[in-house]
Amino acid sequence: MKRRDNSLAMGRKWGQHFLRSQAVIEKIIKAGEISATETILEIGPGEGVLTYEMCRQAGAVHVFEIDPELAEKLRQSGVENLFVHQGDFLEAELETLRTTVGDAPVTVVANLPYYITAPILQRLLWQRPLPIRRAVLMMQDEVARRVCGPASKEAGAITYFANAFFHTSYLFKVPPGSFSPPPKVNSAVILASPSDMEPPTSQQVKFFERIVATVFRTRRKQLARSLRAITPEPTQWLEQSEIDPKRRPETLTVQEFWRLARNCPHCE
Repeated sequence: MKRRDNSLAMGRKWGQHFLRSQAVIEKIIKAGEISATETILEIGPGEGVLTYEMCRQAGAVHVFEIDPELAEKLRQSGVENLFVHQGDFLEAELETLRTTVGDAPVTVVANLPYYITAPILQRLLWQRPLPIRRAVLMMQDEVARRVCGPASKEAGAITYFANAFFHTSYLFKVPPGSFSPPPKVNSAVILASPSDMEPPTSQQVKFFERIVATVFRTRRKQLARSLRAITPEPTQWLEQSEIDPKRRPETLTVQEFWRLARNCPHCE
């Protein structure tokens, strides 16, 4: 009789696909540039195949695992520098996260469930509850290309939220056979590193968010039309920001959206 893989049942419950490929694990570890003084935050460690490799190289590895059975198995591993937090990363209190990993920049590693990729990216790279040194993130290939594609036809609101404070780059594709159970589509790994731009004010951050959300609700419209939801006459604002009013939102760079946020006349 064929032995049942218990990971399949757990994976279906939480939308998880457990990484099995040692070659992919090694590439992720290399991309993380992990050192003995490093603090790692892993979201969704699953059965820990990546976790234990990182524990061998990092100073401390903090993991958030939503599945209580998997979290308990990780706790019982006896690895001294592994700290397991059972619960939903998206619902964790920001103060708790700070207390958990400290104030030093962390390296984030995550195999993101497809159905909550956007909310986790929003929290990590836009809300930024923790200072991040670099983030190595695996997700659906189509989403990875969108995230790493500002000023392209694939771009969407998540593209600009993910790249507002970070530079993202597409690293490599991961085929379905690298997982158990195998997903129906390819995955990919991306890298996000903090940008060196001048920090915006809190007001400008709010403006940026409002502008991006507004124009991508009607992405097929020219900016001169979609931005009327913010100001009755956006043409002067666009021209002051050195942006052609006839352009559509997916053609803009991240820097152009920041220019709009800094020059916004009615973003209050």
